[in-house]
Amino acid sequence: MGKNRSRRRAPVRCCHARRTRLVARNRRLESWAEGSLNEAADWLAQADVPARNRLSPGFVEAWAKKDPAAALDWCQENLSGSSLPRAVAAVIQGAGVKDIASTAALVAAMEPSPARAEGAVAIARQWFPMLGGDAGPSGDETVGSQKVAWLACLDSSSVKRVLDEETWSWATSDPSSMASFLLTVSNEAVGDWPEKCLARQMARRNPTEALDWANRLPENRGLAAGGEAYAEWRSSQPEAATKWLNALSSDDARREPFFQSAIRQLAYNPQASEQLAAMTAEERAAARTVIGNMTTLPEDRRSRLLASLAQP
Repeated sequence: MGKNRSRRRAPVRCCHARRTRLVARNRRLESWAEGSLNEAADWLAQADVPARNRLSPGFVEAWAKKDPAAALDWCQENLSGSSLPRAVAAVIQGAGVKDIASTAALVAAMEPSPARAEGAVAIARQWFPMLGGDAGPSGDETVGSQKVAWLACLDSSSVKRVLDEETWSWATSDPSSMASFLLTVSNEAVGDWPEKCLARQMARRNPTEALDWANRLPENRGLAAGGEAYAEWRSSQPEAATKWLNALSSDDARREPFFQSAIRQLAYNPQASEQLAAMTAEERAAARTVIGNMTTLPEDRRSRLLASLAQP
């Protein structure tokens, strides 16, 4: 029994030993670079691919603190595949500590690529505010015009990677600047989640402002974001939200998708049965179709909700 346990633990010890050796090699390489940077860079460029991939991130991060442009050039000349984006992100991490704005300019000057996208994410992590309005590593509490202009000049893939990474923090820390920015980006640069997330955050502060903003987005994006804003509003102020929706003209494209979004969110509310039962006959019929098509809703809950909608 004891021997079996030892064999099972062996891979853990092996992984730890490999990590220890890698840390030691990184330290030796960084020490060598301090005395002769060019020699160390040339040696690493000629090393076998596995060694170069393992050692490059730590090496270029340290190098970038002194000369980020040279470190970035070295990465682009000597690395490829998945190792290049990782190393570029390490360069940005190292350089950004000293001068984040200048480092952001280096990323902006890169050609569109996965490496640029990872570099953009590394910039955003240091430059954008953290969750809940706290200052980010750069010390700023908002996403000001300089940051927005930098993000706007990037390619769609890089913008999308930054939004994927920073949406929650940006939407809660500085929703106004994010709302303005999203009005300017292409469909390729933004998925469903960033606008839906922001719409919910805005609706908690000012529902009608959130709905007005969503209505300025391209049609499909606007309906999706607006539906989230309306559902958020209706969950906290059902009478006011319902009155607003009913006041829309009968041919307003927002009426049906907004109602459906609200019902999907209401389905998980503890008071859903009571609220559904209080609807008009026409609303109950529409809600019945929505809930009947909610495949992610537990079957017993769906049955209870449908039963409440069947009552006169």
